[in-house]
Amino acid sequence: AFRARTGATTTADPDAGHGGAAYARSVPSVNPMPKSFLPDAGLVFDMLLKRDKFVPHPGGLSSLFFAFADLVIHSCFNTRPTDYTINDSSSYLDLSPLYGSSQKQVDSIRVKDGFGKIYNDTFADARLLMMPPSVCSLLIIFGRNHNYVAQKIYEINENGTYRDPKTQSDAEKAAQDEEIFQRSRLVNSGYFMKVILGDYVGAILGLVRDGSAWRLDPLATMRELDHEFAPQGEGNVCSVEFNLMYRWHASTSQPDEHWTQAAFKRIFGDKDPGTITVEDFKNGAKGYLRPTGAPNTWSIFADATRDANGRYSDAVLAKYLQDATASPASAFKARGTPEVLRVIEMMGIEQARSWGTCSLNEFRKFMGLKPYSTFREWNPDPEIAKAAEVLYHDIENLELHVGLQAEEAKKPMPGAGLCPGYTISRAILADAVCLTRGDRFLTVDFTPFNLTSWGYQDCQPNKNDGSFGGFLTKLLFRHLPEYYPAGSAWAHFPFMVPETMKKDIAKGMVNDYTWTRPVPKRLTVVSQKPIVELVLDSRAHFEPAADLRVLQLTKSVRPARDAVRPYLACLLYVLLKEDRVKKAADFFYATAKELIQERSLGHAKSRVRSIDVVRDVINLVPMQWIADQVAGISLKTPQNPRGVFTPWELYKKYSNVADFVYVNESPVNVFTLQQQGQKTAEEFADVVQENLKQTGSIFSVSPIYALTHFFTASNDTSRDFLSALLSAGRGQSPAELAAGVFAEVVATAALWSKAVASIVDGCITGDRRDRLAKLARENPPDADAQMLVIIREVICACSIRLPAPRATLTMVRKLAECSGPPAGDEGAAPRQVEARAQRPESPRRGR
Repeated sequence: AFRARTGATTTADPDAGHGGAAYARSVPSVNPMPKSFLPDAGLVFDMLLKRDKFVPHPGGLSSLFFAFADLVIHSCFNTRPTDYTINDSSSYLDLSPLYGSSQKQVDSIRVKDGFGKIYNDTFADARLLMMPPSVCSLLIIFGRNHNYVAQKIYEINENGTYRDPKTQSDAEKAAQDEEIFQRSRLVNSGYFMKVILGDYVGAILGLVRDGSAWRLDPLATMRELDHEFAPQGEGNVCSVEFNLMYRWHASTSQPDEHWTQAAFKRIFGDKDPGTITVEDFKNGAKGYLRPTGAPNTWSIFADATRDANGRYSDAVLAKYLQDATASPASAFKARGTPEVLRVIEMMGIEQARSWGTCSLNEFRKFMGLKPYSTFREWNPDPEIAKAAEVLYHDIENLELHVGLQAEEAKKPMPGAGLCPGYTISRAILADAVCLTRGDRFLTVDFTPFNLTSWGYQDCQPNKNDGSFGGFLTKLLFRHLPEYYPAGSAWAHFPFMVPETMKKDIAKGMVNDYTWTRPVPKRLTVVSQKPIVELVLDSRAHFEPAADLRVLQLTKSVRPARDAVRPYLACLLYVLLKEDRVKKAADFFYATAKELIQERSLGHAKSRVRSIDVVRDVINLVPMQWIADQVAGISLKTPQNPRGVFTPWELYKKYSNVADFVYVNESPVNVFTLQQQGQKTAEEFADVVQENLKQTGSIFSVSPIYALTHFFTASNDTSRDFLSALLSAGRGQSPAELAAGVFAEVVATAALWSKAVASIVDGCITGDRRDRLAKLARENPPDADAQMLVIIREVICACSIRLPAPRATLTMVRKLAECSGPPAGDEGAAPRQVEARAQRPESPRRGR
């Protein structure tokens, strides 16, 4: 079930909304005013629409919001130049600017090499070449995401049907390429839809500004009042009225206005924009709207070139996107459209007249709104109202296109972020529901079966990622990680001007983000062993990234190795004493044996038993050791139903900590992992500090502590360890001791499970399985020694490296002062030194 080449989706009516079909009409006009009696389009622009001054958007929207709006608009509307009644785009949000609206356009961007990819930094719709560079940059990001998704789908090979194209016949390769391409397109279109509902609609309703992750979900299955299911996926046809609703030229930012002026100068020379006629524009724009050559050869940016692989540099894309985020959009208002767009607006007015479009009041009646009775009611500005009255004489004659653009704009308030005219603000949400709910590929066919399980899950937003329901953040982190670092407000709120968003965000959250424009860090890679050792030993000049991340979790307490070296020595002394190591080994053995007996399942009429040894044993053993023998956490088990956490809940919490501190390198999940890790660190510290205080107290147990013990059925099996820790760590506060235990034990627990899981996997592979089975049967005196030999073989074969999961170190100012920046690079951001080391997979992914 894939999208048709023309974009049609519904099987009941294949002609509904496909590219190349006629526009619909929502409101038939019965106004008897002849078209010849309407005022000159140029005069209308000069008196009602022409910008008199720039007013920043009152809701704090950035220019990038309207760059994305351009993609939405171009996805749904592409009026055929030779026949204004035909819409060459489909009536769905199918990313047609990227993929095209015909088979010819789709084929023009595809590589067709068996991997389902498209050419690098390429899109099918030449109209975008006439848009500001931020629009094309956004579309290129979606193109890169298509290739990322295609690569993932091929590598995961969910159904085991994909093969290396080199081993396939031409027919097999073509079939595989088609399937991967179509699935990737569905996933990428799902991304587009999620950005629309999360970032775009969120900004329209002011939800991002107000810090709310709630979102309107028009895709949800719901029932009507008669309990019947509300229709989904039954199709949509764009109408001429809604085409006119999206003429948002008044929102053009000042940088985009200057870019457009430069573009017009390249096309029309020094001709005054106020004198360019419709014929002038049609003749001059032909070369830009009909570029020669294949799309992957188009020169998209005037000041940038492609590399040998056809890609533009990340720096170029990031500059255009961040420039747009930094630039406030213009407010919606009468006399708000830049003069350079005069001919565009004239064409829009004439186009609307050729359609026989209804009047503004007729459209308001259709939307269930009260018709305006006077021009002053439509726009209270006396100068605007007077000009409109001179042009149209009667409010009933006011054209839809002009009336929408020059209507009084809404003020920012809860639920109002876009702040257009009142009529647009009412109609835009109704249109959003139709566009999304009518598309079966965004509703009834938006399933793991069509998108693959990975693709479906990858499309789901994370409302706790710090973006207040946004989704574009994920794409920016994924495809421009050097330019959008974790925690950057420029990534989390790209549709809001950072300065404005910083004022609007809750005061307690300001410090959760960095508000300055991101600058990529320079990397110096060292790979020679002596230099790597020097870097790792030079803690006065370098600080391990893991230490910095632990500090982020423990907040006010700093358990960095150098800062508390005497304490760490005592911690390791307590942990590694021979009797304590033996006690821990005995605990691990007994717990593993108990879990195997408890969680294994028998087969019918057989002595064979099955168990998921990673999930039910390896992952849980260290959790129970930490809870029982180290921290004194009350676990919820069948024997202790009043415990605080189940072993599995504890594993999930601690694996998130390990991901954040040691493993995670993508900024996509950093905010979520950090927030979860801080909560886990706080919970752990509270328990350990209280237990330390009670262990070291010579007085009676506090009533609160006793009450907690009673309700959680706590045990005191960790008191021996905590008592030894207090004795060895005299001079350290309970907070410092708790933070150190968290850093050394909790943050590495899931890594231990990952290492053991890898060893177990290696032991049951090949002849090692038979050797272990023989050892178990015969149990010779040297069985342990022989098992160690097998384990060491596995460690070598699997290249397990512990504990060095991450070795990226940030250079501090002292070393920078010693070495100085490279010549001509005085303004560069702080340098990072990366010591190459193997990085393990996420603890939760290992089996």
